[in-house]
Amino acid sequence: MPHGTPDWGLLGPKTTVFGLDDLGEHAARLGSPHFFDRRGDTVFLTDFSEGMSFFWPVAWGGAGTTGFSTGNSRTGAYAVRLTPGATAGDYAELQFMLAPSVLGPIGLEFTFGSAEVGCYWEGWLHWNDGVDWAEARIRVSMSTGELEYYIGAARWVHIATVGTMRAWASAMHTLKMVVDINREEYVRVLLNDQVYPLPGVPIPPVGGVLAPHIRGHIRCTRLGAIMDDGYVDNVIITQNEP
Repeated sequence: MPHGTPDWGLLGPKTTVFGLDDLGEHAARLGSPHFFDRRGDTVFLTDFSEGMSFFWPVAWGGAGTTGFSTGNSRTGAYAVRLTPGATAGDYAELQFMLAPSVLGPIGLEFTFGSAEVGCYWEGWLHWNDGVDWAEARIRVSMSTGELEYYIGAARWVHIATVGTMRAWASAMHTLKMVVDINREEYVRVLLNDQVYPLPGVPIPPVGGVLAPHIRGHIRCTRLGAIMDDGYVDNVIITQNEP
């Protein structure tokens, strides 16, 4: 009896082996970091096994540092350590730059954590099409679990409060933000086991015109006196998000 389809298509049932409509599980079992939310087509993904050449690190404030870490990763051998400076508001981050992508919903996913809860974690996606410049940001407080989106002029809007997030000296929590760069709207944000739709929420314009590009940030910001190293792993950028 025929009982499946070939891996490379949906037609032509076979009798000796089973085919798959979706090879996502197969890829995850082989070690791909793309297992949290498989929607969208992958533009870039890393568990930092090949280094940090796609990113440039930034530390703002005295004594802030960035670097590689072993033993604090979500998958693979490495994570990136982000250590903000010694003053509240200091931050350490990874930045990246992409050529213009398909005009539509794109996603930024990363896994993060720290041994103390005295920090914000923040994801940014901003883009310029040569005419407009818009900037989307999502942040979550480790101490309160408050999740917010950015509406410009240093203003944030509450999405949900998940409570104090588990502190652990490795990358253990995952956040994914999806925004539509054509409509300039937020779409949704995922934080661990929860999904928060943001349909039709406008993304604030920044102003200014630059050559077309997409830029992103993954930032750890100190909240107060108690703060430890933060860790980032499994960074994934997607396009064609549903």
